[in-house]
Amino acid sequence: SPLKEKQSTRVSCFASSRDPPALFEALKTALDAAGAQLVDGGGSKGDDDDEPEDHGDALVVEASLKSPKGLISLLGKVRRDGDKTALEILRGKGDILAYNAFQTALLAHLGDAVDAP
Repeated sequence: SPLKEKQSTRVSCFASSRDPPALFEALKTALDAAGAQLVDGGGSKGDDDDEPEDHGDALVVEASLKSPKGLISLLGKVRRDGDKTALEILRGKGDILAYNAFQTALLAHLGDAVDAP
């Protein structure tokens, strides 16, 4: 069921003092530098009817990476959160250890675009 999938998806949250468009560009650049393929999610596919939440004013990018243990996927969401900008990284399918290594590389590429936790 979709509920079980949602529970198993891990979310990592980060804050940034950059404005959302600047952080979104930094995220896409970092994903590319970390070796991920950006998934062209135009959002016009009408087949996701079972997902009631729309992303509101969040900027969203979907990416995947071929690792030695198979495909890893993630969703990056950037939105305004008070006087900061929030970055949420949602882990999709794939090996957890390979994903953790990928996220570590991604954060290294993001550098000072996100505040230290």
